[in-house]
Amino acid sequence: MLRLQDSGVYPARFASIHCPVLMLHGSYDPHPGPMVRDSLKPYIPQLEYREFGHCGHSPWIEEHARDRFLEELRSWLEQQLRP
Repeated sequence: MLRLQDSGVYPARFASIHCPVLMLHGSYDPHPGPMVRDSLKPYIPQLEYREFGHCGHSPWIEEHARDRFLEELRSWLEQQLRP
């Protein structure tokens, strides 16, 4: 990843993503969610961001966020499938 960042490939390649994108992020993740989101937004303007407190890099398996994570994901996917 560092090599791709240094060469400018990342995050520029994300500009080719045109579908809806949801970023679900734990507040204790070592990669600061708001900073990552802000660095991606110029390339993925349709990016939506949700943050979950009291969890790290894997909110889908962490006790404090699992249920909320899955509900948020289900809800967002259902919204995307509506005509």
